[in-house]
Amino acid sequence: MESISRNDKTLTLLMRLRTGIRIVGLVFSFTAVSQPGDFLDQLWPQTDLYVKVKQNTRVYGFYSGTRIRDNGYSDGQAGIHLDFFTGSILNPKRTQDWPDEARRKALQFRVGYLFGRTPGDRANPFVEHALTAEFTPRFYLAGKVLLTDRNRADFRFINGRSTPRYRNRLRCEYTFHVGRLTMNPYGSVEAFQDWRFDPFYRFRYSAGAEVGVKRWLVLESYYLRQQDSKPSPNGVNVLGVALQFYVQR
Repeated sequence: MESISRNDKTLTLLMRLRTGIRIVGLVFSFTAVSQPGDFLDQLWPQTDLYVKVKQNTRVYGFYSGTRIRDNGYSDGQAGIHLDFFTGSILNPKRTQDWPDEARRKALQFRVGYLFGRTPGDRANPFVEHALTAEFTPRFYLAGKVLLTDRNRADFRFINGRSTPRYRNRLRCEYTFHVGRLTMNPYGSVEAFQDWRFDPFYRFRYSAGAEVGVKRWLVLESYYLRQQDSKPSPNGVNVLGVALQFYVQR
């Protein structure tokens, strides 16, 4: 019986993996032929994978790209991380079915490695290696609105040059059900501080929604405005799309 149970779990995991691969293929096929509109400057597709290792530990990996209007993909990035959780927070019933266990934990710690680069035919190609560390507390506000304060340090090396960076992101979200779907609209603001510049030089403002389709699959779409003050004033409008996969071992 135990062998049959294991075979059933393996078969289920393989079926989910096959479905996930098909969805990823469809999304990246769409983004490959899509162009940002007149209002949007860039398109950011991303795929996330969360694999639960222990009760309060998981592995997180992702792959993302940046598509610029009329110029194709300008860069891509991949990363692998280890997440640790501790403590419990007020856990409204509406969030118990949400695949991301982090929503039910008071503190999250993350360490990881990122690799990014531009295609070789770009005018100013770069290669980036970065070690990252995050500390993220969470708590509920009035009305069962979840507030997340992510503090992140990026120890980056771009073309061999060290350019450390600090990022702070505040995010508010509210989870509710629509039939069998779980909806999670959110808004966030993020500030960047590069050690080359004294004040915060970049701000990101975003609004979007996540849709829990299955216990293992979440679809996300958002609009983001990025505003830079250094090295020169600049702003971009971004459409982001992401697929989140959750694997329970």
